[in-house]
Amino acid sequence: MVRSRILGLFLVQLLLLSVSVVSARDVKLRVRLDAQVPSPMVLLRQVDIPQSLIDTAYMEEDGCYHFSIPDFQPGLYGLLLEGVAAIPLLLLKPKRRVWVGIDGRLPLDGVEVEGADEAMVYLSGYAAYSRYRAFAKAKDDLEGYCGSGEEACRAMGDMLEAEEHLLDSTLLSLEGKAKDVRLRSLLELMRPVAGGKDRDWFPGEVLVNPLAAGSRLLRRRATDYLLAQRDTLLTHEEQRAAFLRAIRSLGARRMDADVAVSIRGQFSYLFSGSSFPLVSAAVDSMRFGPVAGLPGQVGRSAPVEGLAALALGMQDLDGEATSVVNPKSRYTLVVLWSVWCAHCQAMLPRLYDMWQGLDKRFMRVSCVCLDRGEGGMDAAYVKSRGWGWDNGFTLRDSTVGLEEALDFQGTPELYVYDVHGRLVSRPATEQELRAIIDRLLEEEERRTDKRW
Repeated sequence: MVRSRILGLFLVQLLLLSVSVVSARDVKLRVRLDAQVPSPMVLLRQVDIPQSLIDTAYMEEDGCYHFSIPDFQPGLYGLLLEGVAAIPLLLLKPKRRVWVGIDGRLPLDGVEVEGADEAMVYLSGYAAYSRYRAFAKAKDDLEGYCGSGEEACRAMGDMLEAEEHLLDSTLLSLEGKAKDVRLRSLLELMRPVAGGKDRDWFPGEVLVNPLAAGSRLLRRRATDYLLAQRDTLLTHEEQRAAFLRAIRSLGARRMDADVAVSIRGQFSYLFSGSSFPLVSAAVDSMRFGPVAGLPGQVGRSAPVEGLAALALGMQDLDGEATSVVNPKSRYTLVVLWSVWCAHCQAMLPRLYDMWQGLDKRFMRVSCVCLDRGEGGMDAAYVKSRGWGWDNGFTLRDSTVGLEEALDFQGTPELYVYDVHGRLVSRPATEQELRAIIDRLLEEEERRTDKRW
């Protein structure tokens, strides 16, 4: 909300100034933000995956944000402002000078980059791709509401077709400017799929490009690949066989190890808790590209309970160890999140507003950030959010990691524990969490035990 107000009123420009090479692998960035309300800014590495927070900065007296990229590696970077989706920057080489200008009224279409040709090419393609995806989603939503025969649906279909032609021509033009094969393979992931074979979905140059492993484009392609295997005319057993054939066919291809881990991880996420447990088990245990199976992951354990849950600890913002399950309230909502997670950034303010309306003797929150930047930068960022619940990080010297103990699958993760360490619920969505809290509040009204 804050960002939309700022960017809706002002022409926002980010200037990446004087990118100086300290050593062969160390890069310094200075960022200028022309806006009336200065806000903390975050620099991310490979923004689309749970990788790392590089740096957090505040506007200094010179009107600039100063970032440092130690041990520069080529890949996707991102600038995150006011908790919204980061602006992706594809940097393949350390640059002496990069300029990035953003017109907030035109989202990604308003971004201009000078000094890093690959970044401008990637952004131009990604802007057209994002617009096409938005039209495709609107068309699907409209068809679900009114059916495919309505005039509005037909008109939306015509608009989507026009957007697809525009996307195709844009990518064709950009391919001529893409001198690096790694960039061309990322552009290929933006192109609508024309065939039904796994090679149509995943060209060879994509599977061997390690940069693709850190892109949301690859995970979306993996998701769409599975959705294309669905057929309502198949029985459950036939559908399961179709999924397995498609997964095994792709898994037999030659690919980079990081790409294999990313695709298999997405498949595992999609089938976890689904009505196809045998497919989920097969995904985890099978060899995928050069990556061996993970037999230990087939029978995933549930989050710990009882004394083991009560013993879970985290490190607060002052560096002190504290309990994850709070003994001062009847229930504790445990949230595992990360700065790089756009869904987390959107969800946490809403959870905080909801929690402020609850009696703290009824429920407290342990909000555990999984990032660990250097020099306390993550703690500074969390403090800047102004959240009054219990914030912290995972303990560095814990024998059993918090993620392992809670059977962590991916951010954001939510758990509701009672004061005795019993796992009350593991809600998958905000709506499910709110329903659970409403049920617990109704039970609270009927309780005779008022010591809380």
